[in-house]
Amino acid sequence: MELLNDENYPDWSNTLIFFLTADGTWKVVQGTDTAPPALPANANAARRTAYDTALQEFQVRSAKACSMIISSLSLSHKRYVFGKTNPKDMWDTLKQQLDSLTSNSGPFIHQDQFLNEKHTRKGPISAFFAKLLQYQT
Repeated sequence: MELLNDENYPDWSNTLIFFLTADGTWKVVQGTDTAPPALPANANAARRTAYDTALQEFQVRSAKACSMIISSLSLSHKRYVFGKTNPKDMWDTLKQQLDSLTSNSGPFIHQDQFLNEKHTRKGPISAFFAKLLQYQT
């Protein structure tokens, strides 16, 4: 997988979503898989054991997601997530900072990128067409 840089956010995010989904951690990044709610103080030992197990499993999924995100960033882009331990926060920060479509100039940048795409003959033409399709809005 190509590391995230200033020009490849759409490709990077799309590819990483597949990796995170295959790893079972995408829902943690989306924020739909969350830590189990805290137990009441009077919870019995069996409930505490089940809670501890569920919490540990969530923490492992969260750490795996963080690791996958961090390992897919170029050194200069790691600064955006430095000190962050929540994968949803990491993802949202990277999207806000690097997704040109979310900025005011995004559509113009997007159009310029589309017009500058060229087939390099290094791969199949179908891969080039798939890349062009990413520019559909």
